[in-house]
Amino acid sequence: MLYGVETMLYGVETMLDGVETMLYGVETMLYGVETMLYGVETLLDGVETMLYGVETMLYGVETMLYGVETMLYGVETMLYGVETMLYGVETMLYGVETMLYGVETMLYGVETMLYGVERDNALWSRDNAQS
Repeated sequence: MLYGVETMLYGVETMLDGVETMLYGVETMLYGVETMLYGVETLLDGVETMLYGVETMLYGVETMLYGVETMLYGVETMLYGVETMLYGVETMLYGVETMLYGVETMLYGVETMLYGVERDNALWSRDNAQS
């Protein structure tokens, strides 16, 4: 009978060892879950960092495109300046043409005036010759 009690107590001790081992297994499992959740958190941090990198890259592309747009606006403004300058040259040449036409008209006036003086002299000489 004592051997039976001893065996029973050994069985209880073994059962308690099993419970202890089971609880250690649960602890280990919970540590695994904690580690897994830390891995998920780290993964999400990586995704967040990647998305921030993509956002930064897109901002860089946007800034670059704005720079290209500004550069093209500068080229457009420069070409408008060239067009305006050429229009100024054209206007200046038209002014020179107008000035030369004025000189031609003035010389025609001088010629007409000299013709009138010559005519008046001829008439005066003729009138004086008749008197």
